[in-house]
Amino acid sequence: MVSYPKDKTKFSQRLPESIWLELEDFEEAAKISNSVTGEAQQWQSYLKALALVGFERWVHQRVAELSVNRAHCSLFQPDNPLEAVCNLTVGEFRVCLMITEELTDEVSVPKAAIDVPELVSHFYVLMEVLEEQERIVLRGFLRYDQLVDYRSSANLETRGEGNDSVPLHLFEPEMNQFLLCSRYLEPSSIPLPLIPEKTSSIDYSPEKLTTPLSEQVINLALWLRDEIDDLTRNLGWGLPAPLIPATISGFRSTAAFDDAIVQLRKRGIHIPPQASGSCRKIYLAQTTLNLLAGAWVLPQNAAESVPEWSLLLILRMKSGDFLPKGIQMKITDLTDVVYDRVLDTDDCYLVVRLVGTQEEQFSVTLRLDGEEITLEPFVFVPSLTQGIIESTWPQF
Repeated sequence: MVSYPKDKTKFSQRLPESIWLELEDFEEAAKISNSVTGEAQQWQSYLKALALVGFERWVHQRVAELSVNRAHCSLFQPDNPLEAVCNLTVGEFRVCLMITEELTDEVSVPKAAIDVPELVSHFYVLMEVLEEQERIVLRGFLRYDQLVDYRSSANLETRGEGNDSVPLHLFEPEMNQFLLCSRYLEPSSIPLPLIPEKTSSIDYSPEKLTTPLSEQVINLALWLRDEIDDLTRNLGWGLPAPLIPATISGFRSTAAFDDAIVQLRKRGIHIPPQASGSCRKIYLAQTTLNLLAGAWVLPQNAAESVPEWSLLLILRMKSGDFLPKGIQMKITDLTDVVYDRVLDTDDCYLVVRLVGTQEEQFSVTLRLDGEEITLEPFVFVPSLTQGIIESTWPQF
């Protein structure tokens, strides 16, 4: 879990890094913005260009040997609507510049810059453009893994269009730390979503920059191989582990559900030895929940032409207390609602078991006290291997 700064006044206590703009900077920015249609977009492009040239000069002045590559920068794409500069490379790291004209307590981050694999960056740098003062102020930076962890803890929607609002105090104001990270960290220390191999160029039209639900899925088939992909890990799911409480020792992310699994076995629910699962925290209506998802392959009869898999979901309070009455779990497949229950009894667990084929996916929505969260769909696709970032557990 990433720890966030608690001191929201630190920005006023430290002198931020800044860079003075020169005449050629304004001329270059004007040239770039003139290629954009629409007065509003021209002004945004102008500010983004000023931020880019200011950032490049600041890096060069501070660490001359650290390269800044703008060859694939989103700024130079025609009619690009993003309110940020993506696909900038500093050393071996991808960097996104987020631009503001006036600093506030909340920073607006385009969803596409976090969700679209081709635009995701290792670091997000906040740039305040003071055009009339001919000055750029570097207000701080945030790592991708910290940004994704915050979205998960705050239940921010991880798809769609528009912007996410991120507290300013999450940004590290010491830009020396950014330079140190860029020089001495390995890019693999901040895993990013894998870019699809078929991608040759990015379509910056608004409809293409909206990440649909079906493009972000939790592939449970990987868990049966003791693997986890970058999307699943970044959404807060723990390391997958076998669902066999009696034969496993040591830390497991699923250990809090051992009693529930034992009870299910006693009730006659068959959970085979190869079943694997993981769990994550969910914050809903000031309540902290734990959700376990497990999966296994069902035996295939000779008469069955399509392999089937089983999905097991168990919801509990992180504290171990009774679940709050009135909490609702609704599950849909691609076309219909397949499960819908509002809890009206004192229960520690809410358990659901579903069966599907490899063509099906299941979306879970939780609702409590007027708030709701919809999780990324669960799928079971053994052939999908892109995005795996680690093999986590030995075979038992």
